[in-house]
Amino acid sequence: MINLKIENKSCSMELDTGGAVSLMSIRNFRKISNKQIKPTNIVFKTYKRDSLIPLGYVTVGVQYKNQKVNLNLYIVKENLDTILGREWLYKIHLDWLAIKAIRAKTEQNLNNLLREYKDIFDDKLGEISNYEAKLKLRPGVKPIFCRVRTVPYALKGRVENEIDRLEKEGIIEKVESSEWATPIVPVVKTDGSIRLCADYSVTLNPNLIVPQHPLPRLEEIFASLNMGKQFTKLDFKHAYLQMKVHPESQKLMTINTHKGLYVCKRLVYGLNGAPAIWQRYVDGLF
Repeated sequence: MINLKIENKSCSMELDTGGAVSLMSIRNFRKISNKQIKPTNIVFKTYKRDSLIPLGYVTVGVQYKNQKVNLNLYIVKENLDTILGREWLYKIHLDWLAIKAIRAKTEQNLNNLLREYKDIFDDKLGEISNYEAKLKLRPGVKPIFCRVRTVPYALKGRVENEIDRLEKEGIIEKVESSEWATPIVPVVKTDGSIRLCADYSVTLNPNLIVPQHPLPRLEEIFASLNMGKQFTKLDFKHAYLQMKVHPESQKLMTINTHKGLYVCKRLVYGLNGAPAIWQRYVDGLF
């Protein structure tokens, strides 16, 4: 909190370097001044991206230690904390060493958002309802069964942990036998964890009838945004893995590991047609 004087009245303001201007509620302002509020066309955005329309602004005398300046203070009808924003910081030189505590609400606001939208921020893998991906084989295709590939000893433990995690989350399911079997390729990510990739290039991909659906191009996306005023972004976490696969297609996607055979119950990366299948579903949402 920053202690200073506005119109010769002592005030405490919350320092907000993310705020462009300084704000005060009409209720608090009338306690220190009866100055006339000047109109403004400015509309502010809160951290939730909600619109905040001020009643106007007032040019007030501000004193901080031995500094005296005239600054614009925006007045709002909402009962908000009094905010000291960047516009004032350009004119007032704060004694940062003397500021013993700055009350930051960022973490509190974040926690409130996480609680309010807990279903959205849940770490559990999402699941698309009433839709299953289906794969179609070319006529006359015979099943291909590939032997398990040797996993480097240094990666074996991490690969096993990843297999167990995928099984626990319902992404794969162990089976005793299968006509189809695809070897896996462990990929070490930058954080040291393992991503298991199925090498469908030697089994399923050459034998699939690949569904055709146009994928979006950047030029078309930017053109569609022309003249737009409000935008939002839909970010699917582990997008493909949210889509279930038809039971008959799961058998085709079986992977062969040193822990045994597992059918893939969700759509996976590296599979021919997966981008088109996913994009067709997403386009149908809007």
